[in-house]
Amino acid sequence: MSRPHSNANADSAVSELAASRHLYGRFTDGYTEEGINSVFSDLSEATGLDLVCLWQFHDAICCGGESQWYAEDDHGRLWELNGDLYAWLSGHQQQPGPVADWVGVTSDYRAESLPWSDGEHNYAKQQRT
Repeated sequence: MSRPHSNANADSAVSELAASRHLYGRFTDGYTEEGINSVFSDLSEATGLDLVCLWQFHDAICCGGESQWYAEDDHGRLWELNGDLYAWLSGHQQQPGPVADWVGVTSDYRAESLPWSDGEHNYAKQQRT
């Protein structure tokens, strides 16, 4: 099992993002799949981590229900996100903390077994029609 690893300059790149305040508090009022794609794209580019959001369901309109954030490894396994990333993006903390602290334990989820993906940073456990 290969734990997702950030690139060598991830902390300095995220520090630059934090200093710009571009992402700080972006999810204060919640988030959408479009917001996840925008923010996680910036963070993935900065860190080298493939960050994803796993939603309860996707229907004809949008993703919904409970959601949780993960880092996806090269084999499609999803690893829980820990650390201070959520607190920073929701405006409860000024810094996102060390990138090395973001990736927690592996989960039971694998990307290929999930019924829906937008091909970017969103997956869903259920596809509703």
